[in-house]
Parts: sequence; C-alpha cells; structure tokens
Amino acid sequence: MKLYSPDHTSPIWSATGFKDNTQNVFVSKEYLVFHCHPPEEYVDLWPTNPSSFRACSSEYSEAARRAEITLLEAIFEGLDMERESTDQILDKHGQKVSMNYYPPCEKSNLGPTLECVIILIPLCCV
Repeated sequence: MKLYSPDHTSPIWSATGFKDNTQNVFVSKEYLVFHCHPPEEYVDLWPTNPSSFRACSSEYSEAARRAEITLLEAIFEGLDMERESTDQILDKHGQKVSMNYYPPCEKSNLGPTLECVIILIPLCCV
C-alpha cells in the first residue's frame, strides 16, 4: 500500500484496523487521512488514482471549510464575538480529511450501519 504509514503526523497517511485493548476487540476499518488546507500546500501529495481524486477532494474540502466558517460565524454571533475573531482563528486553522471504510461484519448484531459525514471543528484556540 503506497500511502501506508504508522506516522500519524505525516501530511498524508493510510492504515487499516487496530486492536482496542480496553474493550478487547479488533476494530476493522481502512482509512486515509490527509491535510487539505491550504490546498496549494498539499494537493501534490494527494493520490492521483482515481484521476478525479484531487479535484473531488479539493471541492469537498473547500465546501466543508465554507460550512465550518458558517457554523463558527453563527456560534460567534451567538456569543457576541466580533467578526475579526473568526478571521483570526481561521487564519491559523489547518484542515484534514479522514476517509474511513468499515467493512461489513458478518457476526455483528448491531443492525444496519449508518453512513454520515462528520465535521470536527477544533476550538482549542478560542
């Protein structure tokens, strides 16, 4: 696997499942994680296969960032924070995409799985 790396600080990496020792289970998943903002700094590191990957990932990450800005602006407005605060925080804020694939589990009794998109907004710098 070309992008496989145990180094989670790398700008792009992928891995497969892991053992959760606290619950004594193996979590079966495959994932690709990559930095995406600002895109001009990272796009050359992204996979080229399929050929549409870079364009689609760029479009997705820009749309996710716009959604993040909209959500933060609403939160800041509710907290009576000034607009400059939003810009100052987002100027320092990077962005990653994490794509996860969870293969079907034949012995699961959890019922049908749900697919969803999760946007995590770290507010540690607020």
